[in-house]
Amino acid sequence: MQESESEGSSQMIPTCCTISDLHQCDERKPTCSGCQRQDLKCSFEFLTPSVPRTRHEASGSWPTRDICLRANPLPSSNAKTLELLHHYNQRTSTTLGRAGKMDLWLIIIPRIALSHEFLMHGLLAVSALHLSTVQPARKEELVTFASRSESLALPTFRELIKRKDTEDISAVFAFAGFVIPYMLAVSGVLEIATMGIPCLEKPHWFMMARGLIDLLRENWSALEQGPFASVLISTSLPIEKSWNPDDAHLAEIQTKWGKESSANEVVDKGLDECINTMDQLRRVCCLQYAPYQNLTIMSSVYFWPGMVSSEYMKLVYERRPEALVVLAMYCVLLKQADWVWFLRGVGVKMLVAIEEELDTDWKPWIQWALEQPCR
Repeated sequence: MQESESEGSSQMIPTCCTISDLHQCDERKPTCSGCQRQDLKCSFEFLTPSVPRTRHEASGSWPTRDICLRANPLPSSNAKTLELLHHYNQRTSTTLGRAGKMDLWLIIIPRIALSHEFLMHGLLAVSALHLSTVQPARKEELVTFASRSESLALPTFRELIKRKDTEDISAVFAFAGFVIPYMLAVSGVLEIATMGIPCLEKPHWFMMARGLIDLLRENWSALEQGPFASVLISTSLPIEKSWNPDDAHLAEIQTKWGKESSANEVVDKGLDECINTMDQLRRVCCLQYAPYQNLTIMSSVYFWPGMVSSEYMKLVYERRPEALVVLAMYCVLLKQADWVWFLRGVGVKMLVAIEEELDTDWKPWIQWALEQPCR
């Protein structure tokens, strides 16, 4: 993951579901004090999923309601732990990194996990969820294991976030990198509605991506001094949006809005915010094609949510059409990463939700995005 220029605000939307705000959560049940003050649906429960109930108990399906933590210990099965470590080493790690940088996921992070039990639990949880996609007959067993493992990891993770101790920042950042695959994979398995449009009422993986990038910004110097130094490359090299072969579609929308904004007698701050956000998306989309390979497609998927401003997110929550059109163009990026097991179907589902939300007059604006194939 690399740093790029950003003109958007890095302020977080007030919610406890972001990594950088977890230290503000007092973990009171059923709703933390922070969410009570802001009249928000508490996401504390979502971030601490319980062991899935049986199909019979869930009325014939996986549970779809918000799930809260049950602190059940991991089963004392060394064989299963070894199996999941082997699967992580052989398969899961290759889905998280890129050629030439695999040492991070294959060697460095597992080595950190040997001295940080919470990180090892997070690693095993993601490995179990990935294995469940390879061996669907064992899905219930492996998802149960993953949920239990994650539940054991989260209390320590929250405590370290609260301390803001740079001594453990590499382990904290590594675990945060596992949280997004975990959230998306669990969303797919348990049919939790976190793949639609972000909203204030329901926690969403998009906000966790914002938190991950905020965590990177706040601790860049400390992370540069540790095992992540080899992958944290700050660059000010030039950016050419034309590198992206699809940029013309995004540029056309931005140009039309720019002309509309110039013609308005009254300044439309919301429209201007969407124009700026579209420009940020164009900058991110072109980087995966850069000759110096500044960002991979996976890094782009993670990075853009961290670039967008809190003002833009408010427009998304308000369902402003222009904001949803920008989000639809981001879904094209998600479709390009559809080959990744935990992102499979995410772009398509979000696009469907956007199309349903837009009025008829706005649907042509996202037609190109809808027509783009998954890769």
